[in-house]
Amino acid sequence: SSTAASSNSGSGALIVAGGLGVGGAMNVASDATINGIRVGKGGGNNVQNTALGNNALSANLTGVANTAVGTSALAVNLGNWNTAVGNGALGINSTGYANNAVGNASLFSNTSGTHNSAMGHGALFLNTTGSANVAIGGGALGNITTGTWNTAVGGAAGKLKADGAVLTNAQSSTYTG
Repeated sequence: SSTAASSNSGSGALIVAGGLGVGGAMNVASDATINGIRVGKGGGNNVQNTALGNNALSANLTGVANTAVGTSALAVNLGNWNTAVGNGALGINSTGYANNAVGNASLFSNTSGTHNSAMGHGALFLNTTGSANVAIGGGALGNITTGTWNTAVGGAAGKLKADGAVLTNAQSSTYTG
């Protein structure tokens, strides 16, 4: 097989056709794009951050100790100690910190909520400022915006009140589904 390398004088990018063999450590000074996927530290270039996916941690300026995996995971982040795995997970988090989101669009709308854990597609999707919530299951606590100290386990658990109305705020409640 043959390999050809060239550089783009406008961007400084190294273009390799046919594959790149690296026998030892490869140091890259900024985020890299590998097969169309961004890999690096995200915006702010903080050594404590990990970004994997297009727009992951892209607007981060000051947040540290964050991990973002998936397109637009933690895209708007300024907070610290957040983990987002899934496309759009913690997507518009601004100053929220110590949050964990696993699943596409989980904790997507969080802006300043802290110490939340969401696992499942759309879990805690509309949460903006609520803190200390745990949602496990697709859509669990998906309509809560400001509630605190809630726990929901099961698909769509805690999404609606007992009378069928949308549940947007709750305090120290437990839901199963």
